[in-house]
Amino acid sequence: KMNEEFEINLNNPFLDVKVKINEPRKIVEALDTNQEILIKEAPNTEVGLLLKILYGTGMRISECAGLALVDVFLDHNIPHVFIRANQFRRIKNRSSERKIPLVGISLEAMRSAVINAKGNDALFARWIKNGKLSDTPSNSLIKGTGIKSHSLRHNLTTMLREAETHFETSELILGHSMGSSETQFYGDGSTLATKQAALAKVIRF
Repeated sequence: KMNEEFEINLNNPFLDVKVKINEPRKIVEALDTNQEILIKEAPNTEVGLLLKILYGTGMRISECAGLALVDVFLDHNIPHVFIRANQFRRIKNRSSERKIPLVGISLEAMRSAVINAKGNDALFARWIKNGKLSDTPSNSLIKGTGIKSHSLRHNLTTMLREAETHFETSELILGHSMGSSETQFYGDGSTLATKQAALAKVIRF
């Protein structure tokens, strides 16, 4: 009241001070043996093929479900997919633009997916609505397999790390931010071969 009586203006030093609260990190469990068996034995349905491709490439689910057929290069001397913006979906950032070799189960699944596409422009027409990727692939994957796409991506990250894969190679496979697009490496064919060797070393089936 004394402040009001003498019209003293005291500014609160704590006004507009923002306190950052560290939220607990989300723990993503590695795949267990039963989940690996499920992946290996998944049928060649859209969900099963999506599961197998994600397991062997570490793609984000939108990157995979939104692939166009022109982004798949099975006849290349190193079969791979080219993750880039297309008519169906954008990509997260410049670092997300990259080429990922296909090995093992992901290569077999991609061959089946291309055959199943039957001339569609999209690899997985099931999840393209009104010309754009819908929000349903994640729900379809969880409902059909009980596995979250992020668990598959985390699993590949872990396998690459445990195999002592060079950090830059892992980052280029996963599309983590490195401050620039992978296009700077496209003139060097060894980059794709290096990634292929790294994936072949860790993909168990």
